[in-house]
Amino acid sequence: MDRFITETVQDGYYVVYLVKEDFSGIYLSLNQGVTTVQKQYGTAAKEALNIRAKDYLARLGKISQKYIRGNIDLACNSGSKLGPLYEVGSIVSLFYPANTIPEDQSLSVDLKNIIEMSLILTSKES
Repeated sequence: MDRFITETVQDGYYVVYLVKEDFSGIYLSLNQGVTTVQKQYGTAAKEALNIRAKDYLARLGKISQKYIRGNIDLACNSGSKLGPLYEVGSIVSLFYPANTIPEDQSLSVDLKNIIEMSLILTSKES
């Protein structure tokens, strides 16, 4: 986490790996902390996270087609309260199917690129 943005996973944005509930794959995601947003907005938290994700995307500018912009699918079926919020809180991500996880070198490059996007957002904070 970037201490200029957040010191907790409850708010701000940060880089995270999120596993689909059905274990069919994993996302590398620049995502938002959802707990604080949920407390502030209640039932409108999903809408708030979605709007914020779009704003962050606009700040990032042009992003390679290889990245997923916005919502992801964590296959949340167990009544998870936070999972659906992380789905709409995603700013930009990559998905790795469980049966085709890339080699370490590729994962490292992807992680560095997502971290760089996070730093770009941090540099644009007012």
